[in-house]
Amino acid sequence: MSRARLRQTGCAAPVVAAVLALTGCSWLPDDPGPPVIENDPLPVAAEWHDTCIVGTWRLVSGRNAVDLGTSQVELTTNGDRVFTATADGRLIIEFPGDGLRWRGANESITVEGTVTGSATGTYEAMLGTFTTEVDNTGSTTTVVINGEPNPPTTGGPADRTTLRFHCSDDELILSSDTTRFVYARQ
Repeated sequence: MSRARLRQTGCAAPVVAAVLALTGCSWLPDDPGPPVIENDPLPVAAEWHDTCIVGTWRLVSGRNAVDLGTSQVELTTNGDRVFTATADGRLIIEFPGDGLRWRGANESITVEGTVTGSATGTYEAMLGTFTTEVDNTGSTTTVVINGEPNPPTTGGPADRTTLRFHCSDDELILSSDTTRFVYARQ
């Protein structure tokens, strides 16, 4: 049967459909798949920080376990430590009055200390991590071990610390495996 005869009798459509089915072709448009949703780029870590930290904070309580080589001593703090965190990532740390005092003892060692003066530095507070780099050259630390005073020492120029943090409107907690400091907003 010729092509012309198939068209006349209406038999061309089933034949064409059979050929298309065998070749995988379709008269339907291509399936575009699921829709693509364009998002704005995520913020870069260096451009974002938790603004809850911004403000002035006064130390309420603190403890810190210190490894002295042959033994470990847990120190508790009292006295004054105030720090201000600015919106542009700067830190100002002050030890007003008699400064920050800490004390601890174990079976063989008693440790006491005082920190006075001030320090400055930078911070980054992001996703529960508080990282600081502080120049402590404006602070002085005096340590007494078992009643024997050591000469006062000036802090170093680049002290880098990373702690976990939890911040609310009126309380800031900085912690690590060996440290816990609680601050109140001023």
